[in-house]
Amino acid sequence: MLAMNKTEAMQRLKALGTAQNRKVYARHGVGGEQFGVSYANLKKLVREVKLDHALASSLWKTGNHDARVFATMIADADSLTAKDLNAWVKDLDSYVLTDAFSAVASRSPAARSRMQAWIKSRKEWISSCGWTMLSYLAGSGQLTEAELRDHLDTIEA
Repeated sequence: MLAMNKTEAMQRLKALGTAQNRKVYARHGVGGEQFGVSYANLKKLVREVKLDHALASSLWKTGNHDARVFATMIADADSLTAKDLNAWVKDLDSYVLTDAFSAVASRSPAARSRMQAWIKSRKEWISSCGWTMLSYLAGSGQLTEAELRDHLDTIEA
């Protein structure tokens, strides 16, 4: 496996994008720069790259939707600090990206603290990320029944 740099990754993503996928993503609220890469093709790239936290960080900074989703797939969750997560969460702008980001954020060492903080946010995508992380953490058995009960009133409301 050869290391891929940001330029090579962006070229690969661009080549894998389709107009049809851009339309589908747009219908799901994805705006801004995107190539329209299918998740099937993103997963093929992940098999090539594996984990590459430095590449993930540089791809996130491009602002491109596909590059950011790919970044969430190759980021090393154990290396994501609260500072990193706080920087990335500010860029969320669709549920597609929010779901992808929440998956990796929920595996990070700062998952619980970020989840608790973000659930309280008045910003739609940040709050959504916190709640999505709660579901990931609950689904993986990382939250106690008491912790889940703490959120029950809000969920019911």
